[in-house]
Amino acid sequence: MVPESEYPYTAFADKCFVPYDGKIKVLSYTTVPAKSATALKTAIAKQPVSVTVAAGGYAFQHYINGVITDTTCGTALDHAILAVGYGVENGVEYYIVKNSWGTGWGDKGYIKLAMVSGKGICGVQMEPLYPNGV
Repeated sequence: MVPESEYPYTAFADKCFVPYDGKIKVLSYTTVPAKSATALKTAIAKQPVSVTVAAGGYAFQHYINGVITDTTCGTALDHAILAVGYGVENGVEYYIVKNSWGTGWGDKGYIKLAMVSGKGICGVQMEPLYPNGV
């Protein structure tokens, strides 16, 4: 939680607040066990989880909708994104992952990556973690 002292109320000339300057410090983090769809799903059920993926492949770069089940994107991790949920589509379990490329990319800024054993689609299960406090 960011303390109020970091963004004090200041009223002046038609402005009622000073915007928060973005300072934040993660106190600690928890690493989710790698290569485990069950562990990542359990962590996502509690809070968003930072994941790293191989985003350079065609399937990822040109994603529009549906669930990516294609393992050809590899596991050369090069892009950090945020796993925010999970679901099932046509019998395939998937993670809902928010990308940083804006709403013009993918499914309004999100991608669905199938839950599979091991490293995961595009390596999504290789290095997941979440902050414990800020």
